[in-house]
Amino acid sequence: MSKDTQFSLNILPFVVAMTIIIFLPRVESALMPVVKDFVVTSMVRDRDSVTISGYMRKVRTCQFVGIQAAAVNGKTTYDVPLLFLDAKVDSHSTRPSGTQAWGPWRITLPAVQADEIHLTSTHRCHPAWATDTPLTSLPLREHAGR
Repeated sequence: MSKDTQFSLNILPFVVAMTIIIFLPRVESALMPVVKDFVVTSMVRDRDSVTISGYMRKVRTCQFVGIQAAAVNGKTTYDVPLLFLDAKVDSHSTRPSGTQAWGPWRITLPAVQADEIHLTSTHRCHPAWATDTPLTSLPLREHAGR
């Protein structure tokens, strides 16, 4: 066996492992989301915030880590605060599986003009990595001036 072949065989397990580590979380997120049917039924905007509520269907029993809210202006993204107004004691408690109401949640808008808000939930379904699920995009332009 040539040196090149031996070298290739020696690094093959590393290449396969790195490919799995890099791509498997994305595949899991796309094929097995934790939350489906995330619907916003109410959206009220004031000068510096948006308050939303709705319902969702949680389809996997994973531990809740958090929700990221990101304001988007063209190609620029800003993380923005999200406050769970419906949280009784712990805003990081894990909900049971099934269809359920959520909200109201208040999202603080950035000082710069934003076109939309993207919401993404993060859950821990197993010890290997966190699972991100895109929830929704909230258009802000059509609600401006309220």
